[in-house]
Amino acid sequence: MIELFRGHGEEYLRLRTPVRFDFDPDAAAERHPASHLSLNDQDCRIPVRGPMSLGHFIEFVFRHFYSSVWAKHDFLADTHREPMSRMLTPEHEAWIHLDWWTGAETRGCSQSVN
Repeated sequence: MIELFRGHGEEYLRLRTPVRFDFDPDAAAERHPASHLSLNDQDCRIPVRGPMSLGHFIEFVFRHFYSSVWAKHDFLADTHREPMSRMLTPEHEAWIHLDWWTGAETRGCSQSVN
């Protein structure tokens, strides 16, 4: 990845909204989902389905923040994406949340583990 950016200069790497995916089941609490997305501030925690596989993370970052790189390099899309354990609790599922794996095994289940 470093080679893709080398030679483009710092202007190519613009600052963007800080986005952080966190997974820490030991820190789970009412206002701190075990798996969440933080935007701009540590108190902005949006519950997410569960931990993200490396392939899902690469797809998210490059598809949304570096779309020209994503479109140009097929090897990025070839990174293995697999469903990880679903960690949404019924309480956090009632909030606005992200659930990107929509396979039949998870439909209608609020606490299933794949």
